[in-house]
Amino acid sequence: MKSRKCFLALLLCLLLLAGCTITQTQYVNPIRFYYNRAEVAYNQPGGTLAYETRDLMSRQVGIDEILALYFAGPQDETLVSPFPGGTACTALSMQDGVLTLTLNDAYAQLTGAARTTAAACLTLTLTQIRTVEEVCLETPDAVSAERRQARYRASDFILRDASVTNPEWTATLYFCAAQSRQLRTEKRAVAYREQSELPQLVLEQLLDGPTLQDLDTPIPRGTRCVDVTLTDGVCSVVLSEEFTACDTDEASAALAVHAVAATLCELPDVQSVRLSVIGVQDLTYFSIAEPLTLTEDWFT
Repeated sequence: MKSRKCFLALLLCLLLLAGCTITQTQYVNPIRFYYNRAEVAYNQPGGTLAYETRDLMSRQVGIDEILALYFAGPQDETLVSPFPGGTACTALSMQDGVLTLTLNDAYAQLTGAARTTAAACLTLTLTQIRTVEEVCLETPDAVSAERRQARYRASDFILRDASVTNPEWTATLYFCAAQSRQLRTEKRAVAYREQSELPQLVLEQLLDGPTLQDLDTPIPRGTRCVDVTLTDGVCSVVLSEEFTACDTDEASAALAVHAVAATLCELPDVQSVRLSVIGVQDLTYFSIAEPLTLTEDWFT
């Protein structure tokens, strides 16, 4: 009788183990696809974002195939896609860890927070690929919430809503490509106590220079922020005399001025920037006598 009980206990253990084996998911090549939550959730990891784990089934899946699966939308009913219907990648390339995606007009329809969320989902998903360190998003529109050649790392996005105790703003800082001398962006989290502090805090981050190796700053070294005020959509900025070192030719002066104005125009309530420099009435090669408003030709 005792041996029968031992046999039954052993059989029960085997059945329980078998049950665990059956229910455990065995992935061949898993990846987390990030989407929006169907019901917004704050003060928890991920905030408004969450993911579902999908099995790519093969380690030889191309990035274009991954994107096709991803843009098809989530299988989990608690998630919703941040992308408009018809969103697709029309071209992609990889160089030095940077994955550049050209997205179609459907994606370009996104603006503001919706576009930032979509960029976050794409970046968090694609940087799981071993060779991808950054994601560069291109769209047919040049003047938008994400400028042409905007690049993102997974660390650029704040995934927990801590706005009550430690608010942060993801600033878009405008520098220039080291080779082409055209405006390029870098994202950076800026902590603040009141929103009125953002113009000065973001400008100070810009004056500190870029952290990405392939970016340079068109703003002369040693330039300091003397004063910043925001009134009726006009951000008035006073820079120290070191800024005049950019005033050697039209291209250099314009690039430095545009870097300051474009960075500040990304902030809430800033519609234009009035720039002045200690010790001069105006620049020689590029006039700052009138407020500057962001235009498409700054990026071409």
